[in-house]
Amino acid sequence: MAWCLISEYANKFRRALKDGTINPDKLALMSSAERRSFFEEYVGKENAANVNALFESKLLLKNQQAGMINWAKRVANITPARRSDLISRIERLTDVLDPAEGEQFLNDLVNARLKIEVTQEEAKVIADLSRRITETKAKANKDGIFPSETERLEYGAAKVAMENYVNELKLSAGKFTFKEKPLVQMVQAIFDTIPATAKSLLASLDNSLWGRQGIKVLLDTRKSRIWVKHFLESWSDIAKTLGTNVEVMDLIRADIYSRPNAVNGKYKAGGYQLDVLSEEAFPSSIPEKIPLFGRLFKASEVAFNGGALKLRADLADRYIALAEKHGINTYDPEQARGIGHLVGSLTGRGSLGAVTPETARTLNVLFFSIKFLKSNFDVLTAHQFDKQATPFAKKEAAKNLASITFTLASIMFFAKLLDPDSVDEDPRSSNFGKIKIFGYWVDITGGMASLATLAARLVPTYHDGKLGWWFKSSSGNWIELNTREYGAMTALDVFYSFFENKASPMLGIFLDILKGEDRQGNPLTVTSTVKGAFVPLPVQNMQSIMNNPNSEWVLGSIILDGLGFSTSMTIVPNRTSNTIPEMTEVKEGDIISYVHTYATALNVDPVTAFNRIFAGEKIKRVRGDTVIVERMDVSESQEIKKKAGADKPTMKLDHIIPLELGGDNSKDNLKLVTTAEHTKYTKIENKLIKAHKEGKITKKEAQTLIVRYKNGEISDKYIERVLGK
Repeated sequence: MAWCLISEYANKFRRALKDGTINPDKLALMSSAERRSFFEEYVGKENAANVNALFESKLLLKNQQAGMINWAKRVANITPARRSDLISRIERLTDVLDPAEGEQFLNDLVNARLKIEVTQEEAKVIADLSRRITETKAKANKDGIFPSETERLEYGAAKVAMENYVNELKLSAGKFTFKEKPLVQMVQAIFDTIPATAKSLLASLDNSLWGRQGIKVLLDTRKSRIWVKHFLESWSDIAKTLGTNVEVMDLIRADIYSRPNAVNGKYKAGGYQLDVLSEEAFPSSIPEKIPLFGRLFKASEVAFNGGALKLRADLADRYIALAEKHGINTYDPEQARGIGHLVGSLTGRGSLGAVTPETARTLNVLFFSIKFLKSNFDVLTAHQFDKQATPFAKKEAAKNLASITFTLASIMFFAKLLDPDSVDEDPRSSNFGKIKIFGYWVDITGGMASLATLAARLVPTYHDGKLGWWFKSSSGNWIELNTREYGAMTALDVFYSFFENKASPMLGIFLDILKGEDRQGNPLTVTSTVKGAFVPLPVQNMQSIMNNPNSEWVLGSIILDGLGFSTSMTIVPNRTSNTIPEMTEVKEGDIISYVHTYATALNVDPVTAFNRIFAGEKIKRVRGDTVIVERMDVSESQEIKKKAGADKPTMKLDHIIPLELGGDNSKDNLKLVTTAEHTKYTKIENKLIKAHKEGKITKKEAQTLIVRYKNGEISDKYIERVLGK
């Protein structure tokens, strides 16, 4: 039934619209009952229901249009004319789409967006997900701040759900059979996958972001807290990936996508590379499908990719706030893009400029981490050669370089005080930027020192009063370049060798075949070639460390290598190194169990865990907040008693703080006691352990009580009273 407002109501309604009393945006946030009550004041009770019904029909259309327009505006890889046509078609709609019309329109829209064929059901799912994004985003204010943390993460989860669904569609569309595509294209697709898979395998089974790509954040003392925070979180991410079915990367992306600077568009303006699904070290997730190994691979992949995103997001927030204090418009891509490059260089992802997808794929096949190399170059040159770096970005880059240089110089100064032979200060040396730890030269610069060394070797300098091109080997020998003697090294050899070491696994194999030997000068075999290209680097390096007679502390060197603080090492066969004990059965769950235990220990109590690891103790399990190590061998305890002249049945070696309460096997925690005392202590220890398990007392309280009891400061009655409360 048609209806209209009388002049009095119509004029009153019009005036309220003009002066802003009636605000459509505020009306959209009201409930239906609240709107009807509001309209009654202007159009009367008898008309309020009709006005509200009309508004709600338009609101439904607006929401549907908004979701579609938001989707169309973000269309990539289509012409501006095509994009404008899509949006105008949406905006011309005057009725809520009926199912048939809506499905066909959505199908056209999604096909244009994704460049793949989708079903009407898939198109509708995308529209629903897009509408969910629009609805949840509407809860944020103009600055991108949500009323609550729950609502913020709901928006982030909606964004991630859309991204995951679209990526799954694209992945499915990329699959084809021999019937659908020619054999040549099938072979090409396989060969495109192999280099990425090899690189991902080599980069796995460690937590190396923090000592390599992310080390610059730690070395700049103004930002060290960001590094420490996310380094500790990485162990939690590893533990969750190994021990639960939680999709950790989805949670990380949801947090980043819903941060104020993501919602208000500042991240996009600066190009902070926070929409990256995988870092260049992990271009393929195919190894996740390998039984048993896949979970370990995924844990290291999550720690690397997630850690890089979190570092980048926190740095972006920091620099955006700082830039705005200096009057910079961080919504303007021209002013913000340089800041994005700055953040990328600090997190191992340098900008390669306007590189086409084809060129990017070629570089990925040729080099292991070309963006990482570029990031180090940008940091060392303070972005002076970056065309998009603004004066603000260059000034901040110079500050970063100064802070990093000061920190490195300080570390090396104190290292040299402790051991004069542990540091080589000559930039022409292979050991420049490294410290000798546990018998190995360990790079503490995240690869930056190698660029400085390359530059120093390619410029004429003096050595022993003679001007020339000089090279100092890792063993300390000086070599003059360009002497024109037969077989002598040249500056070009140094340049070539530098980039050969940056080659991808596939290019490395090709170069080795051309030379007829590997990089260590060993003859090529099928086994060594496959192993060098596909066996994770931490495993290869571990074998070398365990077999090297110069290894002063094997476990310590393995840990440093796994955290990214490493140098090149010679690969040794397992038969020689016995890294994996021969003739020993390893159960399926053992590897994951060990890694999960250590990751959990580093997550719940990183200080204690690192102390135990570096003391050479084996972590047995983690209970609550307590890291529990294995008891020393009986032979070892007997040796201690013997040296103390107490190797008698009446004497016992007691742990002052029991292992079950977080104690260790160190000399300071051991005490010789009589059998009677040991029996008495054990009774109280068991009570304290039980109380701690049940949550009646904290680990610290239990440790304090047992120490005081064994020192004779309190009685067993006192402890029983405490536990009885």
